Amino acid sequence: MSSITASEWFRTDYMDGVLQKYQDQGGRLLNTCRKKSITDAKDAQFHVIGMLEAYAYDGKGELKEQGAEHSTVKVEPKTYKVTPTIEGFDLDRMAEDDRDEHHKQGALALGRQADDLIYDAAITSATGSVLGGAGQFFTPDFSQKLQEELFEARNVSEDEDIFCIINRRMWRHLMRYDDFKSSDYVGPDIPLTKNAKFARTWGGMNYICFNRTAAGASADLKRGVVYPKSALGHVSLKELSVIMTWENKKNHWFINMGMDMAAKGLLPEGIVKFDIDMTIDPESWNPATNSPMA
Repeated sequence: MSSITASEWFRTDYMDGVLQKYQDQGGRLLNTCRKKSITDAKDAQFHVIGMLEAYAYDGKGELKEQGAEHSTVKVEPKTYKVTPTIEGFDLDRMAEDDRDEHHKQGALALGRQADDLIYDAAITSATGSVLGGAGQFFTPDFSQKLQEELFEARNVSEDEDIFCIINRRMWRHLMRYDDFKSSDYVGPDIPLTKNAKFARTWGGMNYICFNRTAAGASADLKRGVVYPKSALGHVSLKELSVIMTWENKKNHWFINMGMDMAAKGLLPEGIVKFDIDMTIDPESWNPATNSPMA
């Protein structure tokens, strides 16, 4: 059985392993928004300037004062914990893959929390009506409608990275279309998005599959969201912390992992929500006619 003095790998490799896993695999939405890591809670804020426009100047008269709408959005981090245990008998018998699994599960749990905060911030802060609804299949035409809403109605800059967050069912909708499936039409890797197996750039937008989408306006609908990177902010206070204590009566090591973090909408008007009908079987849809099969 392991003694109260933990093995060298446990005292050093465990903490380093969890942090590395979190940075590499911790969240698929973390890099779809503005993010910052801070050491003081008073710095948990983002400066929002808005889109600036160049104008002609003939060298005479006063210059325009731009950025008057500049604002500061404060974020209040909350503490989130993951607290696994490792039996004393098992500690020294773990193979390398067992240790790696412990690192991964803790890091992924915190990564999922970060993703949930970002997604929740998007759907709760977005302004404007919800597009789609009952009977809506996720078609390429609907994808273009979402982009038109962003670039024309919401005046989002075309230079921004645009992210579309959908669930697996919506992904299967798009997979009915050869353009979405074919590598001939798919763009380069999604910028800064790590380890996202169900992710691709297509038609000028970055699609990321997210499994925990909220219910839409009814039980048969699920809610997706589209936003430019500048519309959301995620902040983490200090780094992921790991504290290990020996619980003598229970004969196991108690792992106390935690992060202080939060997410918030920075440009609510630049976020578009939409509902897709989950009752439509993708295999029943005719992509040639954009309608259910006869």
